[in-house]
Amino acid sequence: MKTLFSALDSSVPHPFNSLVARYTPTHIPDDINGDGVLLLWGGGDISPFYYNQKPGQFTGADDRPCQRDAAEAALAKAAIEKDIPIIGICRGAQLLCAMSGGKVIQHVNNHGQNHLIETRDGRKILSSSLHHQMMFPWDIEHELFAWSSNCSTVFLGENNEELEFPAQAYRNGILIEPEVVWFPTTKTLAIQGHPEFMDLQTPFVQYSLELMTHLCLK
Repeated sequence: MKTLFSALDSSVPHPFNSLVARYTPTHIPDDINGDGVLLLWGGGDISPFYYNQKPGQFTGADDRPCQRDAAEAALAKAAIEKDIPIIGICRGAQLLCAMSGGKVIQHVNNHGQNHLIETRDGRKILSSSLHHQMMFPWDIEHELFAWSSNCSTVFLGENNEELEFPAQAYRNGILIEPEVVWFPTTKTLAIQGHPEFMDLQTPFVQYSLELMTHLCLK
């Protein structure tokens, strides 16, 4: 079993403790090594600096990276350079989407409570949800593993402008919102929801653990 590296100094939170041999909190990029997986947790908005935009009206971050942004970006950069898999949860997913070359939608609505998502193998499961920003992976190489069907009605980007979505963001005429994405160029599993908020036996947690095991811990 591998080591789970994280910038947060705490014991391994449920449900990830069953997947790894050791949990190692660190802010030092050189600590990230070949037998490990990097985990970046949820939290406040990342700076739009990472996707070449200025903050919009509803963005809770400055146009320059904060201390946490810089620390986690440095850890992610080290993992990418060493070909080490990364797991991003909510804010972590958004930062890693940006570091993979994608963008972040600066403001969406209707994601303050649990909602159904659909997986690419046909499952419909209840996901935790607590965010107002969202990954925008459509311009870069990615694999979409799960999505929600037009949960939001507001999609704002830089200068508070409504975003336009490419054709691939629609299925059967319905806009889909990315919930779980794999970025192969950075070996990143990006999970928009919070599996750590839900019971271990819930389908969303079990699905997240399946993907982590298959993509990051094999």
